[in-house]
Amino acid sequence: MLMPKKVKYRKQMRGRRNGKAWRGGDLAFGEYGLKAMENAWITDRQIEASRVAITRFIKRGGKLWIRIFPDKPFTNASCSRWPEWTKQRPRKPLDWRRTSCRFPQNLYPGQEGFNDAAAH
Repeated sequence: MLMPKKVKYRKQMRGRRNGKAWRGGDLAFGEYGLKAMENAWITDRQIEASRVAITRFIKRGGKLWIRIFPDKPFTNASCSRWPEWTKQRPRKPLDWRRTSCRFPQNLYPGQEGFNDAAAH
């Protein structure tokens, strides 16, 4: 899984997810790319699953770049309602890490080195 080696603080604020991305929308590397069509949170498991699916589909040929990194920690909302957490220290476990993805941003900005039939 993708995660930072070291962080200064365990938790972060949620941040903003509205608006358009003002950079990262062009094809930077390779010949083909995968672009986000709407704003969303993308978890580390989703990034890893898509990477595995793409590399299996292109039969491990070619090169793949990933331009997003899950840097924000995320705690599941259901564990904040548990009564046991209020009696103990108020430290909820961090479930996942995620990143914010905005509309015209390239997630996988280029794949190269495989045939055109596999790209479509």
